[in-house]
Formats: sequence, structure tokens, C-alpha cells
Amino acid sequence: MTDLQAENAAIRSGITDDKNLKAVMTLAKSMVSDELDIAGAIKQVVEDYPHFAGSSAEEEKSRRLFKVSIVSNS
Repeated sequence: MTDLQAENAAIRSGITDDKNLKAVMTLAKSMVSDELDIAGAIKQVVEDYPHFAGSSAEEEKSRRLFKVSIVSNS
């Protein structure tokens, strides 16, 4: 298993934030065994920690500021 394979599997699982990507890859790598491949391990991490698949805090803050700006200008 390479880092590129792990990163690809994490991105396909909906992980977009770089910080979350690294955390998911680290957690998943420790779970890989003869019975569980990296894709399965990443799926398990996302199920156990769904916040990793969500948007980053900065993206959420930008969305809220944008909404407030639109409402204020109306």
C-alpha cells in the first residue's frame, strides 16, 4: 500500500480537507490487516468519525459569512 493509494481511497470516500485527509490516512493505515484493506479501513474510519468527511471549519465559516452578507444587502 502506498500513500498515493491511501490518499486516493480517502478522497473517494469524501475527505476533502488536507488536514482531515492526513488524519484519516494515519488512522486507516493502523487498521490495515490481512482481512482489511486500505479502502475498507478508510470506510471504517469515516463511519467512526463522520466529521472527517464534512467540510472544513474555514469553509463553513465562509459560507456563514456569505449568507450574512446576502441577507444584510437585501
